Amino acid sequence: HVTAARWCGFKPDHILLWPLGGLAYISKEGITPKQQIFVSISGPATHLPMMGIWALIMFFTNGGHITLSTAGMWYTTDFVPAMCVAMLVNNLAMLIFNLLVPCIPLDCSQIFLSVLLLCGCEPSTAAGVMVFVSVPVVCLLLAFGVWSFFSGIAMASMTVMMALWLGFQTYRLHQANRLGQLGTMPLFATAMAMKTSGPSTAAAGGGDAGRVVGGGAGGGFKPFDGQGHVLGKGGTNNEVCIASMVAVAINAMLIAQMSGNGP
Repeated sequence: HVTAARWCGFKPDHILLWPLGGLAYISKEGITPKQQIFVSISGPATHLPMMGIWALIMFFTNGGHITLSTAGMWYTTDFVPAMCVAMLVNNLAMLIFNLLVPCIPLDCSQIFLSVLLLCGCEPSTAAGVMVFVSVPVVCLLLAFGVWSFFSGIAMASMTVMMALWLGFQTYRLHQANRLGQLGTMPLFATAMAMKTSGPSTAAAGGGDAGRVVGGGAGGGFKPFDGQGHVLGKGGTNNEVCIASMVAVAINAMLIAQMSGNGP
């Protein structure tokens, strides 16, 4: 994501590593739907070369065989092939999850939103469709997490936390749409600027397009006045605090599950 954003002329600020993965904070004011698709698809695409590397290692350490199963492997004698299986499965799962699960703010949702905007969909309508699609995904993921928890599956707590986080992000998008604050989100802000000023004007505006969101059919959005806060600078932000609390909660749940399952 960061490299793709730099190629598009945007400035990354920092990457937050937390229990649910990594979040790249990038100044994307003026980003167009096509650029957003490129940035969003670049992240999951990194799983492909990583899968190729692990498959190659497995080929040379597993007698020329490549598999996604650890059947017949013993960690004492087949540690490297077993590790390759785990990494292949993990990368494949992350690739599928990010590209095929349409829930805000996963990469699939960003691509889906960008396609809707490219097809001429109104920003408010596109946001509403994204919320409508995200809600059942969150419910299914939460139900699966709860079922996994009571079934004694070790990673159930992580699934529940992921569902709750996605649900919170979906709610934020719904509130922004309901309160007429979509202009605070760069992708929607650019779409609104293109609606009110025309594609050529928005494109010529470059990095300022994300701030030109007032007036016209976009409705009532005003440029930000005053001094802003640069993410990752000048102190610990809320996301880091929340991530720390989530990490402690997940570890506590995992320890409790493993203790309950016995040796």
